[in-house]
Amino acid sequence: MHNHEPGKTCLNHEESFPRVDRGGLVIMGGPMNIYQYDRCPWHKRENAFIATAIAKNKIILGIFLGAAYYRR
Repeated sequence: MHNHEPGKTCLNHEESFPRVDRGGLVIMGGPMNIYQYDRCPWHKRENAFIATAIAKNKIILGIFLGAAYYRR
């Protein structure tokens, strides 16, 4: 794997982000909408992290499972 070790970060468990200067990123989604900050408060931090990775020209693969509409 070109001297890169795969890793995993679960933001909903308040884990720290990986170093953005190493390797690429695979970002997995879920049934939530990225703008549901009340349900998923980690999304704001995640968006900032992704923006930093983009600014540093990192290779990013996003696999998103589609957003669900939640009624209250």
